Amino acid sequence: MTFTVNQTDCSANVIAGTYNVNNDPVYKEWEDGDHVTHKKKLRDKVVGSLDMFFRTPEEYSSFLTTLASATANEQTTLTVSVVNTQSEKTGYFFVKHNATLNVDGTWSDYVDKFTLNITEA
Repeated sequence: MTFTVNQTDCSANVIAGTYNVNNDPVYKEWEDGDHVTHKKKLRDKVVGSLDMFFRTPEEYSSFLTTLASATANEQTTLTVSVVNTQSEKTGYFFVKHNATLNVDGTWSDYVDKFTLNITEA
């Protein structure tokens, strides 16, 4: 499994068993006068999600810096493994995540695991 942001490999921070990135073809659909549905494939689009975890707030901060440096016009350069085609895709993706700051037993801050959602631009 490959998950890189720009040229930085972030695969080690992906939680095993949560990687769900697949090719999802985009179609134009219409129904004719005889109520028959027609489809025309417009393109392939990679979409999915994966859970990530960082051991320290510094690791998470470094990830955010890497993400910001790879993002322009709300699009982030990623290389991902596409599960249902068994291939790799490098391209521009919209990335969304919401992380939660938590406190451990010694009152030290840490970032809980979070889900990163990606959609090919």
